[in-house]
Amino acid sequence: PGDYVFGWDIPHGPYEYPDGCEVFIVYMGDASHVWEKSDLLEHKNIWNPETDPYIAANFSAEDLSGKVECKLDLLRRFGLPEEPERPIIAIISRLVTQKGYDLIRDLAREILNTGSFFIALGAGAKEYEDFLQSWHDHAPRRVGIFKGYAGEPLAHQIEAGADMFIMPSHYEPCGLNQMYSMRYATVPIVRATGGLDDTVESYNPANGSGTGFKFYEYNAGALLEKIREALYFYGQPEHWRRIQLNGMAKDNSWEAAAQKYVQLYQEIIDLK
Repeated sequence: PGDYVFGWDIPHGPYEYPDGCEVFIVYMGDASHVWEKSDLLEHKNIWNPETDPYIAANFSAEDLSGKVECKLDLLRRFGLPEEPERPIIAIISRLVTQKGYDLIRDLAREILNTGSFFIALGAGAKEYEDFLQSWHDHAPRRVGIFKGYAGEPLAHQIEAGADMFIMPSHYEPCGLNQMYSMRYATVPIVRATGGLDDTVESYNPANGSGTGFKFYEYNAGALLEKIREALYFYGQPEHWRRIQLNGMAKDNSWEAAAQKYVQLYQEIIDLK
């Protein structure tokens, strides 16, 4: 391949990542780029809160009432007190440093001090599995954990029931859970890297734009600042609803991505 591939004439793909994410290889000049297939969000309505068969109650942008029942259901599943007014911060991830678990471990006390629940699903490095177990043992009424791979239903139930979803990744080529979260009115808190930076827009209370919260420096203090900022707006229902609706309205389909590429290629052609 000598020139970039225009549109979606993909020369090779799809392939499978070890974690099952479908990807395409796109050749541009002498470099190859790997792109996760983000239209999994729409594929067979698997990730759609209006039709999702795995969650306690369906809901939509027009009627978010079902999300409260999903939150209560999630608390019951993890044996946590049924206190729907208390925010749930969640993560679904491999338990590795790349996903930012060193930052979460550093902030364990501060996260509990915010008054939030914390729910984690995943498996990975023993040091982080041991950390989660210790954290749960220390605060069993505030921290819910599932170590291992529970199958798809629990992931849906966490996305539907949580209020915030954190992805403090050291690096992230694309990421899918931030997009699932937005569709399920769960506000993402992410590090501004790779696909997380591309798909999450920081909330601007001045004009009501934005779909979540982003931090840039890879350190615990920067993550904690954004958790606190998110919790501040969680306490302001009008702002929180605006962030939720902005996220639910975001189009992450390949159709939308293709239009951006067409626009980019046209700009490159116009420069010649």
